Amino acid sequence: MFKVLNENFLKVNQILPYKEDEKYIYIYSPKNLDPEIISYLELKFKRKVKVNIIDKNKFEKLFLEKILNQEVVIEEENEEEDVKGPIVELINDILDFAISHKASDIHFEPFEKFMKVRIRVDGILHTIRKIPKKEESQVITRLKIMAKLDIAQKRLPQDGKIIYQKNGKKVDIRVSTLPTVYGERAVLRLLYKSSALISFEDLGIPKVFEDKIKNYFNLLTSVSPKPGHKSNPGSNSLSLEAEGDNNY
Repeated sequence: MFKVLNENFLKVNQILPYKEDEKYIYIYSPKNLDPEIISYLELKFKRKVKVNIIDKNKFEKLFLEKILNQEVVIEEENEEEDVKGPIVELINDILDFAISHKASDIHFEPFEKFMKVRIRVDGILHTIRKIPKKEESQVITRLKIMAKLDIAQKRLPQDGKIIYQKNGKKVDIRVSTLPTVYGERAVLRLLYKSSALISFEDLGIPKVFEDKIKNYFNLLTSVSPKPGHKSNPGSNSLSLEAEGDNNY
């Protein structure tokens, strides 16, 4: 049985696994595959890939039959890839670091001799890593795979989405890629699913003012109760501490 592949990945890249043995995975495709796609498949299946190029109409018919008959196992979009490797670990480390610092976005910026990775925290961009030029294309390919983008398309901008899970928490990540002089650039926008209220500390309010604000709101709630509700001098409309389960 084939390892799971995302259906959108199969459609976009026009590939269809149809047979496997101990040494090879056999793929139908109506075109010559990009070397990066082949490298990814070999990493995914841990075997060499042999491509059988067929007529486009025949491919579309076979593709539909295979999917409908469930002869190829399709993974859910939100499931994590089971591929392991240094580039996968690198991307995960960058995402984890950005999320732990509550970054709003991550920039993968290609330069002549390296790729710079920067995160935006409180409106300020911080450089967190420089990636060797030889690993640049692998990084972009990995991001495209995670965002269900066409990894063979390098000349046009693309937009996609990643649902990243860490310790049971989900972060929506919007991915945009753009060709530049030195290679493809990627920008990731991080959208946190949090219902926690903002604390005084998060707002940068000193402790001395925090007490005055609390007293002010206590006064308002004690003299101006809502109709049908009992007044509660100890209540206020701001959370002093964000909920622990919603901190990334």
